[in-house]
Amino acid sequence: MKQRLSCSLIPLYRSGETMTIEELAIRAKAGEPEQAAALFERLCNLFRMFAGRTVAKYPERCARSGVTFDDLFQSCYFAMLEAMRAYDPESGYRFTTYLNYHVKNAFRRLLGLRTEAQRKSPLNNCTSLDDEIPGADNVILSDSIPDENAGLDFEEAERRVYNEKLHRDLDRALSLLPEPCERVLRGRYYQGKTMAEIAEESGITPQAARKQGVKAMRLMRSGERLRILKEYRTGIISRYAYSSGLSSFRHSGASSVEWTVEKLSALCPENPTP
Repeated sequence: MKQRLSCSLIPLYRSGETMTIEELAIRAKAGEPEQAAALFERLCNLFRMFAGRTVAKYPERCARSGVTFDDLFQSCYFAMLEAMRAYDPESGYRFTTYLNYHVKNAFRRLLGLRTEAQRKSPLNNCTSLDDEIPGADNVILSDSIPDENAGLDFEEAERRVYNEKLHRDLDRALSLLPEPCERVLRGRYYQGKTMAEIAEESGITPQAARKQGVKAMRLMRSGERLRILKEYRTGIISRYAYSSGLSSFRHSGASSVEWTVEKLSALCPENPTP
């Protein structure tokens, strides 16, 4: 009965000499592909032993992963190439030390085994957000996580709708003013013009423009105009137009009614963005 090829030395390519595994690895690393084939042949029995032990140690894992003895054995060749590229003869370690490390890593990758460091890694001990919640039909974990920005988006949409409606109502209330009064308010609070500029454009004196402004503010607080803006009383008008005093005028230099229009115009520019 013929003996199987063992890890004994193979014939040399130089007459009368033999090469060690380390020498074969060095020459293969230097660019002699035939030496890589010779190195694999020398290590076949060792690779068979590695593969056989792994199958015996992890039979269920191999079956679950669909990994066979031949798969493990063939992966040893690529592990050998990795060990060959990493091998440093000046390190003082034998080539088989490098080989053992790379073969184990190759087997772990095939079987999905984790190293101790990988087992301790938080990323490898997390619960997938795609896992279903026990007791809930077709509900995964990610569905139960509240979106912190969802409320902000809703508030922003609500604010935009509110401001657009406010702009329309304020524009409607201004259009009910006499034309000179409307021109003064729009010029003063929408276009940011001074009374002097408004007066010059209207062909009147600044004093007359100021009187028109006072009249316009008074009209805004009465009749149909007040009814239109009444729903904004709590949010804006009640805060500014319905609270006045000398101290407020001293601090701001403006009346409470002027504050109302300024706040309304700040929320409702002449050309609001959609």
